[in-house]
Amino acid sequence: MAVVEGKPWHNWSGSVQFTPREMVSPGSVDELARLIGDYGRSGRHVRVVGSGHSFTPLVQSDDVLLTLNDLQGIEKIDKASGTVTVLGCWNVRSTRTRRFSRPRRSRWARSV
Repeated sequence: MAVVEGKPWHNWSGSVQFTPREMVSPGSVDELARLIGDYGRSGRHVRVVGSGHSFTPLVQSDDVLLTLNDLQGIEKIDKASGTVTVLGCWNVRSTRTRRFSRPRRSRWARSV
């Protein structure tokens, strides 16, 4: 898990800029669950940031900014049903670089 304190963050255009108390990037689903529980019990405020393309200050926080960048990968491929279970930060671009038996007909099962 990566924790960075006091590092400024901005979206791609620079229209949203702020410095959260800490930026956290959990490395596993178990770490994510523990972090959310700990922050909740201590009354902390958590915002989750994606790729930073929004023009609105949806993720702006003076407390915890959480990124799922280290939660990438395929959890399960079910060829029979044509579904793939992926972690939260897995993106379509990453998926297109892999070959599946039915790439054009695959459906996303769920995001963990």
